[in-house]
Amino acid sequence: MKEASGVAMDQDPKNLNLVRCVQHGLYYDKTKASGCRKCLSAAREFATKMQAKPERFRVGDLRDKPAKRAFLGLAFALVIGFLPAAYYCFGPGAATARNLRFEQELLSRKPGTEEILHRFDELDAQVSQSHNRATRNSAIVWLAVSSLAMLGWYRIT
Repeated sequence: MKEASGVAMDQDPKNLNLVRCVQHGLYYDKTKASGCRKCLSAAREFATKMQAKPERFRVGDLRDKPAKRAFLGLAFALVIGFLPAAYYCFGPGAATARNLRFEQELLSRKPGTEEILHRFDELDAQVSQSHNRATRNSAIVWLAVSSLAMLGWYRIT
């Protein structure tokens, strides 16, 4: 019966490093381990947890936390929406006002006749309207892109 297991402790010189665990009665190689497999199971589980990737922010976890999901989605959408709105505000939206101010500058170099003063005042009103239009359009762009980003956020998460 003892020979059927394949472990012959006293006769085989290869097995000099095999030791029997006092607590569990299992054999282990003392050159490779400090205890039997049952003694080391807790350490093995701990090592497995350490080797696993550390817990990071995962999108899948947000479904369990709706408030966090909504807040992060809102922040994400507002930032994404701000980028094209800022581009529009400082690019195409401001171009009209810059052109009108340039025309005003040219008029200011001319002598101040009644016609030039009237045109200067018209341009001043147009600049104000241009700023209002650019602000309105920037808000519309921000709202539209943020809405689409929020919709995408809820589709993804």
